[in-house]
Amino acid sequence: VLLRASGRQLAAITQHSGGGTWGTAERVPYTKGNTSGGQRLQAALLDAGEGWVHDYADLSEVRGKAVLVRRGDDWLNSQVVMEAAEQGASAILLYDYGSGAEAPQDSIQQMSIVYRDPIPTVTISNRDAAWLKERLADGEVTIELENRVDVDYGFSENIIGMIRGTEYPDEWIVVSAHHDRWFQGAQDDSVGVAVVLELARVISEGYRPRRSFLFIAFGSEEVGGLWTQFDWLAGSHAFIRTHPEVTSRLAYAFNVDLAGWTGREGQVRATLDQVAFQRGLLADLGLDDRVNVREHVGTGVDAWSLGGVRGGAVAYLSWTGDVPFSRYYHTQHDLYRAEDYANLQHDLRHGALGVLRMDQAVVLPVGFTEIADWVTEQLARIEQTVSSLSTPTELLLEARQAAERLRTRAERFAAASASVVDRDDIAVVNALLMK
Repeated sequence: VLLRASGRQLAAITQHSGGGTWGTAERVPYTKGNTSGGQRLQAALLDAGEGWVHDYADLSEVRGKAVLVRRGDDWLNSQVVMEAAEQGASAILLYDYGSGAEAPQDSIQQMSIVYRDPIPTVTISNRDAAWLKERLADGEVTIELENRVDVDYGFSENIIGMIRGTEYPDEWIVVSAHHDRWFQGAQDDSVGVAVVLELARVISEGYRPRRSFLFIAFGSEEVGGLWTQFDWLAGSHAFIRTHPEVTSRLAYAFNVDLAGWTGREGQVRATLDQVAFQRGLLADLGLDDRVNVREHVGTGVDAWSLGGVRGGAVAYLSWTGDVPFSRYYHTQHDLYRAEDYANLQHDLRHGALGVLRMDQAVVLPVGFTEIADWVTEQLARIEQTVSSLSTPTELLLEARQAAERLRTRAERFAAASASVVDRDDIAVVNALLMK
């Protein structure tokens, strides 16, 4: 990015979904500048606050001018970019990614905007934004911007290593992270790839797993799939679409993202069927006083594709520190500093113990009854919510009866599977649990 203001060059980065002064969109050339053959933009700059419609009310004519916008809590930026375009702005300069004074003042952050930006869009540092606001207070500021952005379908790779199981080769255990990143991306997610490689090394040296292992470095976690519900997780989503033979018989997946960060407290996010298993792991590792278990996996990591979308048993561990990682998130300051990774050995131990216990299990420790408990709890909340309304009593009664049947069958299945000893019967039980 070339960005100058009042003769001073400023550091800036283009947001990943587009928003250039010139380039190609699916091989069709475009220009949005007004000099140098349309490749470069010169425009007066206005301070548009946080970029919402009311922030423009007191501004003079916006059309054809660039706007400076504090991003605030609009994590994905899309609304303020669309609003600037609707107001007729020729470009938008974003700053402040939500961490405020905690963030290094020279940070520039690479972020999603979900949809292709309708106008040239770049991020600058808080320090440069403060300088621009001072200049604006003294009078008019003119910027000069050029950034080339070519948007098209691209090619990305998932890198996969496999160890075939000796007894149940068609039952799968997955250890995964994503290898694409912004800048050096230590925490997000080069350290995660290092954890996957280390677990692969340990398990492949002298250990013969009963189930098959996949060690996966997903591509396109950070970007991909424009105009989809999420413009990330494209690599893991491609994997689950391409390999139903794995995801339909997924015994367990341990995902590594934002691993090992120095902090007293952590949390394991896990699918419902894994909550009890994860609590047992933490207790045996002596981490149960520092790490809690939360039901469900989030939509921002590859665990979502394997668990939330495809329904596998999935877990991942993350930490909250006194110095939050959010101050470095997606910036040039996401670097490896040993003092920031005091918990990395816990991620390694938690990951190793989890996959090995799952591999050694005769009947997979899938908490079918925990799923039934959750359904019952959610139904009770719904009943409480609608109790003051015109309640569809027949529908609620039918749902309650269905929940009771689910609980009864889950308890029967758990009791029956606990006594299974025949190898063929074990395979059938595990196949049902994985489904």
